[in-house]
Amino acid sequence: MALFDHSKKAAETLLALAIVTGLGVSVRAQNASSPSCQTPMPKDVKIDAPAPGLRTDQARFLGIWNGIWQSGLCAVLAVQSIDQAGNVKLIYAYPEYRPSATSAAIPADALNASGHIENGALKFTSPRGNLLTFEADGDKLRSSFTVRSDTWHGSFVKQ
Repeated sequence: MALFDHSKKAAETLLALAIVTGLGVSVRAQNASSPSCQTPMPKDVKIDAPAPGLRTDQARFLGIWNGIWQSGLCAVLAVQSIDQAGNVKLIYAYPEYRPSATSAAIPADALNASGHIENGALKFTSPRGNLLTFEADGDKLRSSFTVRSDTWHGSFVKQ
């Protein structure tokens, strides 16, 4: 696994330095006002070229996106492929985190998932049943993450 190390500043400005290591590629950015986080991502992530006939508004989602949620949790979204019907193959990765001070830590993970692009939004459901939505907004993705009755918002920028 490679580690993507980024912070809120990276998500806002995408000031990153790629470092090639024996484990794969790490992206590292620091922000004095927020902690960095290490997000696991397989080192062999492959991003396909747009499928023939794929609409531009769908193809724009292809690539690796670094993001941060309003909670401060960072994440990486790798949109690997999109077919003409809008079906998406992706990896969503996040670092270890604690939902609350009294809860057990949820370990870092990189999830292989399938999603769908419809009406300009990429949506997928995590194995925990949480709905994640990403909508193109210029060169960023506005995002929402619904957990039970709570919705977090975030912003992702292309690496």
